Amino acid sequence: MVGTIFPIGYGDNRRARLVSALIVHSFGYVTGASAIGLVLGGFGNLFQRVLLVRLSEMNLSLIIGVACVVSAGRELRLFPVPLPQSTWQVPIDWRQMPLLIMSFTYAFVLGLGVATRIPASSFFIVLVWAMFRGNVLLAAVVVGGFGLGRAVPFLLGCMVRNPGTPNRVLQITLTLSVLIRVMNGLFVGIAGAFVLGGWFRRA
Repeated sequence: MVGTIFPIGYGDNRRARLVSALIVHSFGYVTGASAIGLVLGGFGNLFQRVLLVRLSEMNLSLIIGVACVVSAGRELRLFPVPLPQSTWQVPIDWRQMPLLIMSFTYAFVLGLGVATRIPASSFFIVLVWAMFRGNVLLAAVVVGGFGLGRAVPFLLGCMVRNPGTPNRVLQITLTLSVLIRVMNGLFVGIAGAFVLGGWFRRA
């Protein structure tokens, strides 16, 4: 998306317009992520109310620990794990929308995560936690925070004056994508081992 917003913004030679688009885009990420957190948190809360059960913190830690290990295995390509994602892609026609509307809509859909391909398995862990925690407001805030993390590069883009810099950063990120995926898998795996270790000690 950064490859779309920056050329459009600088095409008009209006830095203020570009900054506005990036801020709106970042807000779209947070809003989309918060929305899916709200839905999953509400679903989990309703599910637990219908079954008249409430997961204990210990059981929740077991679920999250397993989710971490599974996600780590997927990131490290140890075994295939299907995620609740879609292969649908944002229509290229959306680029014809007004810049601010396009920026928000594009980011909102990406922020939902499940509407398109999930690039990192760690997002799956957050979604699992949101659903099984069953706290609507907390789920919206936490998942929204994840969306904010994805928006940080765009917020930093607001401070960039050279229009070629964001694309160069994007290319570097793509080049290091394998390393990033492996590091993410190791980090998630260690976190899962830590959580499961605590669960076994208390079991």
